[in-house]
Amino acid sequence: MPPDREPHPKPFEVIHVYQCIRTRWPDGAGRRVEIENAYDFVNLRDFVRGEWRLTADGQLLQAGLMSELHLAPRERMQWCVPIRPFAPSSGTEYFLELRYVLNRPTAWASQGHEMAWDQFRLPDAVPPAHRVSPARSVLTIHHHGEWIRIAGRKFFLELDRSSGQWISWVVRDLERPYAVAARFLARTD
Repeated sequence: MPPDREPHPKPFEVIHVYQCIRTRWPDGAGRRVEIENAYDFVNLRDFVRGEWRLTADGQLLQAGLMSELHLAPRERMQWCVPIRPFAPSSGTEYFLELRYVLNRPTAWASQGHEMAWDQFRLPDAVPPAHRVSPARSVLTIHHHGEWIRIAGRKFFLELDRSSGQWISWVVRDLERPYAVAARFLARTD
């Protein structure tokens, strides 16, 4: 724990990697997932309940409970996610979230404690309608002997043709300072 008592994301990543209920999405397109019980001695039905959620840009669309997870130690099963058909909207990302929580209280955690989780991006996304404003997208390039001028609606940039160095940069009629890219010599130079 750092001095400011704000948790870092790494411990959560480690918890996710070490979880003993693993979910894979083998085909990446269908609605079928593979659930693996990586425990050595317990059947999942004895202590875990599965939940699923379908979200669109973080907003809940559909949710439900998984059928009983009768999965012996070190076994795998296929489960079809009962997502009702929906009309994807443009520019929206859809995620399937699967959670495995305790179905009863134990000596070390209360009922509903999250034991494992996984999240998969659904391929149902429709690409956003790409609109290009002609007034903002037009660039002109002028070649003038020793230099090149690249101009837009409210700016221009002049570059030296032979060296590629920046000569001038003007934005809204104001000359902008420019940085010279250089590096210091290292011991290996």
